[in-house]
Amino acid sequence: MRNVIKTATFAVLVLCCGNTSIYAQTTSSKIADAINSYEQKKEAAKKKISSSISSYQQKQQAGKTSIQNAVSKYKNGLDNAKNSTSSWLSGLINSKLVPSATQIIGTWVYERPAIVFTSENALTTIGGTAVSSAVEKKLQNTLSKNGITKGNMSITFNKDNTFSVRYKNRTSGGKFSISNDVVTMTFNGQTAPCKMTPQLNNGTLVIATDATKIKNFLQGLGASSSSDISTITSMLKNFNGMRLGVRLNKK
Repeated sequence: MRNVIKTATFAVLVLCCGNTSIYAQTTSSKIADAINSYEQKKEAAKKKISSSISSYQQKQQAGKTSIQNAVSKYKNGLDNAKNSTSSWLSGLINSKLVPSATQIIGTWVYERPAIVFTSENALTTIGGTAVSSAVEKKLQNTLSKNGITKGNMSITFNKDNTFSVRYKNRTSGGKFSISNDVVTMTFNGQTAPCKMTPQLNNGTLVIATDATKIKNFLQGLGASSSSDISTITSMLKNFNGMRLGVRLNKK
């Protein structure tokens, strides 16, 4: 009987020790798995942060490149406008394109409004194409209200230094002269002459005047929307170096 009890006790001890060993091994395995999982997550987080930093740096560099390209393109545009014989098409007045009294003779048909600048500095200071586009649209609306649209108005300069304006069965005119790079147009019934800057290139004539003096020219053409004209004049009174007028093609 004692031997049986000893044998049973020994068996119980062996069983307990075996379970403890298995439990220890299982716990150790779980800890190892947890550590391994943590290391994997940490590595994944590092890669994600590294990728984010790399993406940000790439976007930052792309932004710098875009800005540099835009600045370079703007400067190249100014250089091209300055050096081109047709620079006034880019917004700059060119003294080489002022026509003589003989070259201006003939009939010129209205194409659209013209916005030009007296110098590169004025073009840069005022804001260039962004401002000129807005002003041109306002001027176009004013002329359209008075029936002055593409192909519907013409100005004829005659050899006897007279000129005539025709559109919508209306006719007006006066006398003109060219000197010192300025064409002076005096409309019949007006005491104040309109001093215009003329530019001629490839059959296209631009005549433009100071923004604050455009009112006399438009009224000489027959524009009657005085409120719109006054709005344009008021809007541009502080924009020195900008010229407004019309672009005409040789008939």
